[in-house]
Amino acid sequence: MLATDTWTVAEAVDSLESELDEIADQLVKLEPGTKRYEALASTGTTLDYQADGLEWHRDDWGDDAEIVLGCPTAGQHALIDRHADTDNRAERVLWLIAAATEEAPYSGDDIQETFSNVANLHDGAVRWLEARVNDLSAPEGKEGNRLRRRLQAKKQTEG
Repeated sequence: MLATDTWTVAEAVDSLESELDEIADQLVKLEPGTKRYEALASTGTTLDYQADGLEWHRDDWGDDAEIVLGCPTAGQHALIDRHADTDNRAERVLWLIAAATEEAPYSGDDIQETFSNVANLHDGAVRWLEARVNDLSAPEGKEGNRLRRRLQAKKQTEG
């Protein structure tokens, strides 16, 4: 793995709860119906769904259960390509998570078993896992998506 990170279930849920608090603080200062309000509300809904997914498994896994994910290498992406239906994004995400999982309550003995276990998780938990793998895919200190950053900078200087 190129980069790894470890979370406990409690840390993951607490982090989502903190982000939701920050979004709520921002939303009360904005006018409903504005683009900024709608974007923040949408992000809040996504985070809420992810928290629901983790909460769904919290009783089975426990607060201290660790999830260790890594940034998949080119070889792991080749393995994903070998197993996944290339036209099915949802299936590719499950394979991505299976490949990126180093240790977790849903880990299996091999990638196929881990894939099967991931496929049986709450979708909100899968979305959280996918977001963490995507976060790990950017070099440390970078937020990824260079094009998006350039577009935002141009809009600010031109607008």
